[in-house]
Order: sequence, then structure tokens, then C-alpha cells
Amino acid sequence: MNHTHSIQCRCGTVRGALSEPEDALREICYCRDCQTYAYALGEAEKVLDHNGGTGIVATVQERVAITHGREHLACMSLTERGLYRWYAACCRTPLANTTRRPQMSYVGLVHSCLSPTPNGVAERWPAYFTVNTSHAKGAVESPGAKALFGSLAIARMVLSARFRGSWRRSPFFASGTSQPVCSPLVLSLEQLQSARSAV
Repeated sequence: MNHTHSIQCRCGTVRGALSEPEDALREICYCRDCQTYAYALGEAEKVLDHNGGTGIVATVQERVAITHGREHLACMSLTERGLYRWYAACCRTPLANTTRRPQMSYVGLVHSCLSPTPNGVAERWPAYFTVNTSHAKGAVESPGAKALFGSLAIARMVLSARFRGSWRRSPFFASGTSQPVCSPLVLSLEQLQSARSAV
């Protein structure tokens, strides 16, 4: 198995790699905020499935490298306390979601930035679980035990990074700090309401 998986925005300006992809987990998130984010970027048709789900590959930030186009990284937050939602400013491709605290080094890579060939997201990570299904637009698989086990596996990765101090290695935050590498855009109330109304 390859030990890296390509990361790339739609236009190819922002590029990088995910290391140890075999340890990452795929989930489909149907939460209202992920749907709102897709509409706020104008990317809903490319990002959301027919039930409003976003495909996410979950791992830790130390395993993500941005090798080209770092200056085009951009960050959005739906609210003052919301997740940091990273995208490529050049073509508005969603890249990843992180918390505001890099010590909690979870990162959810949005499927739109993961190379479709030769090993697409569904092919490389065939097993998945669903989360936040109450906001789905139609009937979807219940989270069940798969979501519990998946969440525990992600928690183990995050805790390991915290204890080892490897959370300090992140492409999204200045080393060892909570300072994002670019200034996040927090949506205005008008912008938020506009995006939410489209969900």
C-alpha cells in the first residue's frame, strides 16, 4: 500500500500529501454546518452528496503536508467560535476542517481535495460511518456501532498526538501555537443567514 495520498485543490495550485493514509478513517457528515459551509463557498454541488453529506477523511494534522501553494491557504469560520474551515483561495476548493485548538489535532480532509485516481476516496477508504444524520436530506445509514468505533479510533490518534507533542507539527497553525497560518474570515450574520437559507 502506498504510504502517501495526494492532496490537491481543483486548479492544482495548492498541493500536498497525506501520510499514513491507511490509518485514516472515512466518514460522511450530514451536519447543518458542513452544508452551510459548502453553500458559503459556492461549492455545494461539488461537495455535497444528494442527501447533503460531505465525505471526510479523518486523521491528525501532523500527517498532512502542504508542499505547494501555501500562500493560497484560506480559512473561514461560520461563527466566532466555530471550526476553522480551510480552503484554497485560488479556486475555493474545500480542503479541511480543524478545531481552533491545535492541541486537539484532529483534521477532517474534505473529499474534494483528495486525488480521485488511481485510488479514489471510496476505493482507498471503502469502510465509512455516518455522523449527524438528523440533518440528512433523505434516508441514510444510521451511525450505529461503526460511528462509535470510528470516533474512538480518531480519539486515540488525537490523544496520542497530544501526549507525544506531535500536535505542534501542523500545516494550519504556527508551530506550537494556536495562531492559524492565515487570518480566518468569520462570516457576517448576513452571510451566514444567506448560506443557511440555501441548506
